[in-house]
Amino acid sequence: MPLPAPKRPLPFVELVLLLAALMSMVAFSIDSILPGLPALASRFTPDDASRAQLVVSAFVLGLGLGQLVAGPIADSYGRRTTMLLGALLYSAGALAAREADTLNALLAMRASQGMGAAAARVVSQAVMRDLFSGRAQARVGSLVFSFFVVVPAVAPLIGQQVITRVGWQGLFSTYAIFGMVVLGWFWIRQPETLAPENRRSFRPARVIAAMGEVLRSPVARRYLLVASLGFGQLMAYISS
Repeated sequence: MPLPAPKRPLPFVELVLLLAALMSMVAFSIDSILPGLPALASRFTPDDASRAQLVVSAFVLGLGLGQLVAGPIADSYGRRTTMLLGALLYSAGALAAREADTLNALLAMRASQGMGAAAARVVSQAVMRDLFSGRAQARVGSLVFSFFVVVPAVAPLIGQQVITRVGWQGLFSTYAIFGMVVLGWFWIRQPETLAPENRRSFRPARVIAAMGEVLRSPVARRYLLVASLGFGQLMAYISS
């Protein structure tokens, strides 16, 4: 028998921690794998160790593509359904990556992980906008980010410990467990924040039209350019 959706809103502190956990799925999945690059290179690309860095690029590619889909799905079917689909894809991709026997298979599963993590990132922002606005939203965003910034510092340490004790396969098992824990927390505790009357039907033509509207805005294009350059520099540094 499926669990009924919760009705009572989360306490403020728990909500902030939950949103931080959703956002941290991306950073944890990128930073914790860095200590494992030598082991992955030895296993999959012994003749060209630099190709192991593609596991970061594949994840980021999936993350970017996933956000284009996760947003419209969240607006059509709700935040909870989107988080469910995303976390299941993320964890399934992690388990499949653990069993990969070629680099291409590993990269494909990392891309699917990125697409799943994109749902968590989108849902965290959507829930925040559903529940807060103005100064309150800025305050919550600052609190969430203050917890989130800890993840890039501790993720490599966690990754190194897991790899040292159980090997690189154990790291992907950790991702799968992490995805299920966050999903369980969200599913059991967080009510749906998108009212039925505010939902929009999922139509590809409407999604494409909305993207075109954003890209036609000079202000939006400038923000996209700056954000892309900044994120690109960060990823180049991390994967080098």
